Amino acid sequence: MKNPLRPALISTCLLAALVGQGCRPSSAPLEAKIQRIESGLLPAVMIKGRPVEKMNLADRMAAHKVPALSVAVIKDFKVEWARAYGFRDAEQKSPATVETLFQAASISKPVAAAAALHFVEKGRLDLDEDVNAKLASWKVPENEFTAKKKVTLREILSHSSIALVFLKDAQDTITGFVANGVHRAKKID
Repeated sequence: MKNPLRPALISTCLLAALVGQGCRPSSAPLEAKIQRIESGLLPAVMIKGRPVEKMNLADRMAAHKVPALSVAVIKDFKVEWARAYGFRDAEQKSPATVETLFQAASISKPVAAAAALHFVEKGRLDLDEDVNAKLASWKVPENEFTAKKKVTLREILSHSSIALVFLKDAQDTITGFVANGVHRAKKID
């Protein structure tokens, strides 16, 4: 059974990895702060009246089977420190570094949403405009669903309208569309 906390741990660490660019701490107080973080991780759930058992980073990584991660701490809009832990290649024991690239996965959703809303605020994007008006290298394919209602940034950000293309098996390609919360699909010949 997959641990439900693993994606949250990985996402949190990856967000930090995306922000950090390899600062090295140089002061003793900063090193003490880093040690407190590395050895003072709290459990995801704490129950009132029960003792809180802290865990160190290496033990937490082992418990969740996380081979590598990178952490960056931001203070006053600058990277205060960044470190990598574990192995980017566990078989060859290649250590992770602060330059190791990690898959962003689900953490990219709020980052992309924040960026999109920044451009909406600046007037460069419109939440209710057909996204194909701004897309250059790829377009939402025209089909029976988009003929009735164009896909907008508002719908994409709220997950109420999205074009889907996936393989059912080696023979069949299925295209689907979610409009107003209803999924419709059809086979592509």
